[in-house]
Amino acid sequence: MKYDRLTDMERYITQNGASTLYELRRHFNISMSTVRRDVAELSQKRGFQKVYGGIASKAQTQIGDPSDTFHPKTTRFCEPSGKLAATLIKEGMSVFLDGGAAATEILPYIAAKNDITVISHNLAVLTEASKYASLHVIALGGIYNRDTASFSGKNTLEELSAMSFDLVFFTAAGVTPEHGLTTSSYMDARIKRILANRNHDLILLADHSIVGKNALISFCELGRLQTIISDLPFPDEYVGVNEFRKIQVLTP
Repeated sequence: MKYDRLTDMERYITQNGASTLYELRRHFNISMSTVRRDVAELSQKRGFQKVYGGIASKAQTQIGDPSDTFHPKTTRFCEPSGKLAATLIKEGMSVFLDGGAAATEILPYIAAKNDITVISHNLAVLTEASKYASLHVIALGGIYNRDTASFSGKNTLEELSAMSFDLVFFTAAGVTPEHGLTTSSYMDARIKRILANRNHDLILLADHSIVGKNALISFCELGRLQTIISDLPFPDEYVGVNEFRKIQVLTP
């Protein structure tokens, strides 16, 4: 019954702090349209607030800025995904980390490995990487963009155009079979396109809140990916896509 489901959903969200629409669909075995109706109804209650890609208890959203969008760390995605991603990195490799909390969680697990070079234009990644003396760190310069917490501009593009890496770890704002990996930032898309075009081993760090979303600006076809690291298996509609069948999907 709807009332019982809403009560159970309230309890589930409260216990977890927040939840994405895809997580609710999977957990309660209901359609996405039903999830959206339930979330709309729950968001009218005092204790809950709609956030980007899902819903959160207001106690959770008040930890930071109340306008914060849904973040993968809310579903405990980042640390286990970072640990799993680190298993793909071997000694002597050069690794580009695109950014995001999951990318920073990779660093503690590779610090004990020999001769690892970390390259990034993301301030959080560079700051965290600088804490580990064993890591070789290359910072890409440019103009600081507060929206992406990264450096970008002509210098960044020129530097990337002359480099290639053993592994590239991408983040994205959306992923669909039709549009591939997408972002809402034009400059971010330019940087990611260069990375996709110049490198072979491309890995996506994908909290499932981005699945099924088109963020408007495409930067990499789905079939170019070698691996996806996600907190949950991808929906059935992806499994049937030819390009997706070639991708190794890993979950913590």
